[in-house]
Amino acid sequence: MKQIFPGQGLGRRTFPENGFDEQTFPGRVLRGALGEIKNWQEIASLEDANIHGVIDAPEGFRAWALKNGAVEMAPEEWAAFRGNGYKR
Repeated sequence: MKQIFPGQGLGRRTFPENGFDEQTFPGRVLRGALGEIKNWQEIASLEDANIHGVIDAPEGFRAWALKNGAVEMAPEEWAAFRGNGYKR
């Protein structure tokens, strides 16, 4: 089942035992420790999720996330991006 996390900041949240199949993170800020995440390649969508400041991400996560629609923006740039309706 596809899971969406609307309106939730995911900073400092980890999912050490959970798979990500069919989960989406549209427009979310993904900060914090990601070192124990498993099955992150199965995330359904990272479209416009901000990975700026992600620490301890698994090898390859950053490149994969950016290839799959994530963005990497400093807070000021992120605020402007959101204020513009997530238009690039």
